[in-house]
Amino acid sequence: MKSIVLFASILRIALITAIIGFALCANAQNVAINTSGNSADASAMLDVSSISKGFLPPRMTTIQRTGISSPANGLMVYDTDTKTYWYFSTTWKEITNGGGGGNFALPYSGLADHSAPAFSISNTSTNFNSIGLFGRVGSTPSGVAPLGNSGIWGDNAGGIGIAGTSKSIGVYGATGLNDLNGIGVLGITSSTAPNVGAVTAINQSNGIAVYAESLDSGTAVYGKTKKQNGAAIYGINSSVQGHGVRGAATGNDGVAIYGDAGISNSNSYAGYFRNWNAANSKNVVQIDNLGTGNFLSLTDGLGDTKATVAKNGQINTDGNIYTQGDLYVNGLKGIVRNTYSNQMRMEVMNVTIPGGFHFVVSGEFVNTQNVTVNFNTPFAQAPAVYRANLVSPANSTVEFMNFRIYDVTTTGFKINLSPNSNFDFVSVATTFKFIVVGND
Repeated sequence: MKSIVLFASILRIALITAIIGFALCANAQNVAINTSGNSADASAMLDVSSISKGFLPPRMTTIQRTGISSPANGLMVYDTDTKTYWYFSTTWKEITNGGGGGNFALPYSGLADHSAPAFSISNTSTNFNSIGLFGRVGSTPSGVAPLGNSGIWGDNAGGIGIAGTSKSIGVYGATGLNDLNGIGVLGITSSTAPNVGAVTAINQSNGIAVYAESLDSGTAVYGKTKKQNGAAIYGINSSVQGHGVRGAATGNDGVAIYGDAGISNSNSYAGYFRNWNAANSKNVVQIDNLGTGNFLSLTDGLGDTKATVAKNGQINTDGNIYTQGDLYVNGLKGIVRNTYSNQMRMEVMNVTIPGGFHFVVSGEFVNTQNVTVNFNTPFAQAPAVYRANLVSPANSTVEFMNFRIYDVTTTGFKINLSPNSNFDFVSVATTFKFIVVGND
């Protein structure tokens, strides 16, 4: 009997020593479990602290967790199948282990100072139309689905799907780092409105609505259409003295606007201009030349120049010039072919010989008539003058007189007439054509 009492005493002492060693401090308010002997915090019902051990909640499989009868809200367990913590709040909710995720309340607003992305969501599904992040305003969808997998999908029945605002770059799309055929920004629309495009840029100041830069031999802006009357690039100006399409070249031998035609054996125009307004008095094409080069140069496929319009307006061509209308050259002056470098001018003049002149043949004395003719525009040098056909009147006796053209200068010439018969007569006013050819 004494042995039993002694054993009970020893067991009681060992139990008290263990309790004291683990410092189980309890009262009616809270409980502390630690090895330091500190009391529980006043705000905690259970205060567990350690610097070498952690808290291990109940572990169970998914079947065991979901099989708990009437779980209380706030109940938390560790699921050994999913390797994640779960807590119950009306339904079981998972606290994921993929970077501190899990359910969070909305609205949510946070502040982070981190070199990595402050908020990250990765969807590992490879199914078509898989979305990393989906955002929508309102409950009405737009009815448009992405063409494939999307990192971010902004869907909105009206307004803006995704908005990016910044003092530097609002929306940045990059590609080609590992895929030369990638697309940085793709816009698709089925709208027929003339002021709505797949990508619409609006400039509210005097800057540039769309800016594209090519740092290599690529193309800054590329447009393509396969529809009749479609436009690969269309520019419209509704202001005064603005530009529908404007190109500027700042580098040496650069081209402001360049057009190719006949690609893939097509019959096409490299450039086409049309005036739709019958009352429009403006030039269809206006060229202002502030430099020293030509206004216009026409070359063949071999690079040979066929015709040019020089700075001074002179037209130089290595072939013939054909026109269905009047050809005016250098102030309504005629021009003929010349083997020399100077320009030749040809004029046809009507010259009237005054009538009423009495020619008397008496012995060796013969009366003569002198007429002075002035050119409308002086020549650079004294030209060649030839009498042509009779204009009027028909069968004039003056036609059969002796003609002598003399004293030809840059401003005119003189005519001397004398009879070639042995009878007296009185002349009548007679008009002849004269051809004048000389250096302009």
